[in-house]
Amino acid sequence: EHKQPGGAVNLARASYSAYNGGPSKTSRYRSDEASAYGKKVDAAFWEKYQQVAAGDELAVSHCLGGDLSGSATASRGSSKRTKASGGNGPTAQPPEYFTLQLGAFSTKDSALSFIDQHSLAGKASVQRRRKGDTGQYLVLYGSYAMRVEADKDRPRVANFQPWVRRFGDL
Repeated sequence: EHKQPGGAVNLARASYSAYNGGPSKTSRYRSDEASAYGKKVDAAFWEKYQQVAAGDELAVSHCLGGDLSGSATASRGSSKRTKASGGNGPTAQPPEYFTLQLGAFSTKDSALSFIDQHSLAGKASVQRRRKGDTGQYLVLYGSYAMRVEADKDRPRVANFQPWVRRFGDL
């Protein structure tokens, strides 16, 4: 697929087509004979992929339970931001404790905007994590001594499809 017009990004498109349609559908995204539904799914993925690749994760935030596009830059000077990433953040937590990961962003500003837009200041924090040659900014919610406590709190933020994580694994 990387040898097709478009180059290496086709690998992401092919993977998504195969994920949704099965192994025989790796080239569905570029096929004129794909079903209308398959074309719609692949086009939606491609639109989101391009926005994330351009560093605009907030443009696809509706997938996370809300639409942050347009107003994300309006609160860049918000005082809530310092609370969201303050001194009691993830690095101060015991490694055996748990948290709920709400998202991962390519820039700290996007992560902080996400927190602001969803009124999570004081409840959520941002932790930078290296991933290969790049970094990610994780939005984390809460600190729990036991996994059962984290699982019990998941419904509060269910629209973000939270992932229970151990601080030590971040």
